[in-house]
Amino acid sequence: LIDNHDYALYSFVELFNCDKEIRDIVHIDAHRDDAIFTYEVGKITLENVSDYLSKKRVSDYLDCAKKAGIIGEIFSYTQSFEFEKFIVPSSPYILNLDIDIFGPEGEYVEDIVKTRVIENAWDGADAVIFATSPGFIEKEKVISKIKYFIEKKHDK
Repeated sequence: LIDNHDYALYSFVELFNCDKEIRDIVHIDAHRDDAIFTYEVGKITLENVSDYLSKKRVSDYLDCAKKAGIIGEIFSYTQSFEFEKFIVPSSPYILNLDIDIFGPEGEYVEDIVKTRVIENAWDGADAVIFATSPGFIEKEKVISKIKYFIEKKHDK
């Protein structure tokens, strides 16, 4: 659980360090987060990840992790047509979920569609990262959505 989505870089490093497995990313968000990381990228470790975080913008952490070789393909779901075509990846993956998809900037995608895709993505994920994005969604809505998904998963 993180506030701004760029701090997922910590989780990517931690997961990669566990077993050296490169996992794909299922990125569900109101924003694509597909900016290019413009600095040179070497090996990212828990000891130096803060150096990379000090250079990055909120939207280029995925590119940074990809260039470091700690994540694989990135499957982004930010628009209705992408959600409608969702297919659970066959390779190991991380669900990289920003709850702001339920905020004002994510309203163009129906809640029932978003919820179905998140539930399906969660079921096969090796890990789930929640970003709360406090500047893009009300705190009460964040709490209710996180509770919903955790309770739904717990009931299975």
